[in-house]
Amino acid sequence: MRWIVLVSCLVAGVALVACDRPVTVCAGVGYYALRVSILDDQGNPAALGATVTLDDEAFHEVDSSTYDPLTVYGAMERSGRTYDVRVSKQHYQDVAMQVKVPGGDECVSGGTSVERNSASVTVQLSARANAPAVRSVRLLPPNVLLDRSPGRLSWAFAPYVDAAPGVSRAIAWSIAGDTVSAGFDPITGVVTYRCRPVSGYLTVTARSLVDPSVFGQAKVAIQGHPASSSDPPC
Repeated sequence: MRWIVLVSCLVAGVALVACDRPVTVCAGVGYYALRVSILDDQGNPAALGATVTLDDEAFHEVDSSTYDPLTVYGAMERSGRTYDVRVSKQHYQDVAMQVKVPGGDECVSGGTSVERNSASVTVQLSARANAPAVRSVRLLPPNVLLDRSPGRLSWAFAPYVDAAPGVSRAIAWSIAGDTVSAGFDPITGVVTYRCRPVSGYLTVTARSLVDPSVFGQAKVAIQGHPASSSDPPC
């Protein structure tokens, strides 16, 4: 939906007069004009740790993902343009391309309107010749809050291990911090809530068994009770 309105102009810093200048006001939905799906050289999702740089004349944007293992989103509500796209990630060769995004109507209402004003591309990265056997370990989500019912009572983090073909992706789990606030399974990495009078904060680590210097971490917050004067104790 579009609305055309008239705005007033400031004259000499004092008086307001109608200047009959139309301004388009959008009542649609926000959308990303460009979606870049990133794979490693084995076809695994590789968006975590990757950087996507977009350039279009005076426009410059750098995007990355901390939650989506496959896709990086960019160019918010900027359809109808051609972008110079560069994808970079440590231990991989950069990939550069041009992507033309269709459309040009920045006011969309969702559904097919978004599809007509956006583009999706898939990039497959190639490892550099000197890339290590284990390149990275990352955990999703990077942060989680555990609380008593109806909150989350336990959580199993999803590990994403980036390694060369044929290299083991086995990891060892560990936890540090206020460990009294939670139960922990060192085999699966599952964290379990324990209700206490004070809140607790922990760090879960997943470390490569092939190269222990490579690891990923996630933060865990434990909600204590009572959290307020009306909140019953544990």
